[in-house]
Amino acid sequence: MGWPEYYRRTEIRSFLQEAMPFFRKNLPKAAEEDEIAILGGFHPHSMSIWAFQDLCQQKGYLPLVVDKNDTPFTIRRNFYGRELDQMMVQTDLTNLPLAPKTVRAIFLDSTTIFMSDDELLAAAQEAARVLKPHGQLIIMVDDVIWKSIFQLLSRWINHYPVKIRNVRQLTDIIEKSELKINYNCYYSQENSYAPPFNILSFSPLG
Repeated sequence: MGWPEYYRRTEIRSFLQEAMPFFRKNLPKAAEEDEIAILGGFHPHSMSIWAFQDLCQQKGYLPLVVDKNDTPFTIRRNFYGRELDQMMVQTDLTNLPLAPKTVRAIFLDSTTIFMSDDELLAAAQEAARVLKPHGQLIIMVDDVIWKSIFQLLSRWINHYPVKIRNVRQLTDIIEKSELKINYNCYYSQENSYAPPFNILSFSPLG
């Protein structure tokens, strides 16, 4: 059991896709050419990568899709070809190959549940380094009511240990870095029976 089983799943919920109306309305357009947006961690069969590409085109961002594992890149190419190769980079969210203050937005679509507290804090610190002054680290996660049950269920579904956190716990960890919270939106897709989820935005201090 582990990552191979997780990546074989084809029914993957995409919070980014569901929240597209929200981001079309609330995410600012690029103020300069080649402003970078990052999708941090991705599942090869999720619609998040397509939603991310579409959002970047609408807002004028230069898209970059990163993951520290090579498996999603390999599966993606096997199933969908090399169409998106130019925007996919294998790297760790805690060590982005980018200069300081060059990124407008970083999207984490459920990625944080696969990160330990230390990894999440390190990723937040790296985000604080590369984000522009008004850039955003945007985290999308399930709304957690029955945390222990949801954690066991998620581990069984994903075939991988997960770390379920509520909004307060996420915020406490990330604000140990040089980021502060902008907002937490409890989002529900219009005319949908899918459960609501949280959209959290953080920006660099100052």
